Amino acid sequence: MKKIVFFLLLFSVLAAGETLAATNHYWSGGSEQDNLINNPDNYWDDKGVPAPADTLFFDNKWNPLMEMDSTVDLEVAEAYLGKATVDGVFEMNVSGGSLHVSDKFVMCKDNRSGMEATLNMSGGTISTGSWFTLGGNTKAAVNMTGGLLDVGTKLAMGMYGDASGVLNLDGGTVMAGEIDIVGQSTTEPTKINISYGTLKLEGDKVSDVLSFVSAGKIVSTTSYDVTASYDSNLDQTLVTAPEPATLAFLSAGFFALRKKRRS
Repeated sequence: MKKIVFFLLLFSVLAAGETLAATNHYWSGGSEQDNLINNPDNYWDDKGVPAPADTLFFDNKWNPLMEMDSTVDLEVAEAYLGKATVDGVFEMNVSGGSLHVSDKFVMCKDNRSGMEATLNMSGGTISTGSWFTLGGNTKAAVNMTGGLLDVGTKLAMGMYGDASGVLNLDGGTVMAGEIDIVGQSTTEPTKINISYGTLKLEGDKVSDVLSFVSAGKIVSTTSYDVTASYDSNLDQTLVTAPEPATLAFLSAGFFALRKKRRS
């Protein structure tokens, strides 16, 4: 009996220690030369860089810029880009490195009319174990020219309050289990603009994608229409908007191949 009590007490102490170990880290930012997410001096109260069990809050009005480069290799439990403490436009620039959020990543969690959040990706990787919310309660945008946004479950856009969310997919890749393009705002659009980037969804989501296209929620910004195709080997739906030059090249190659076979 004493052994059982001892192990129960030990478990309680360890569990309490684990709970205490998880802390909230609030962004303070640095100089114009160093706004890197992995710099311990860029957080309030000398808490340093968040650990895998911690939550990252990027909501500071004094330095509304956070950056990632090739030196970054970071894991946190949750990340909030724009939260309720202040209004302002919060910007995160990602040119390289890796950020893994084991649970959820939320852009504009709370409903403040003056709060916006923007994520610009030209490289690097951001991955989540759960939702990536693009516009929780107010205006948010993701601008991609490169890199990988790997969403564990749902890419949720413009979900609550007066939320709107825009994904400009001009390069790079977005992967998700599913997408939900809602859009609560009556003045700001919620949609995916796709040109040279790629959207990959788990399973056969072709009909869902075409429904979003018909509703004007997935739009091609090239002169060609959005295409959605299902690969049964990968169990994956591929969404693109092929550029004219690529299609012309492929057509020319196919024509030359047919001509060679006929001769």
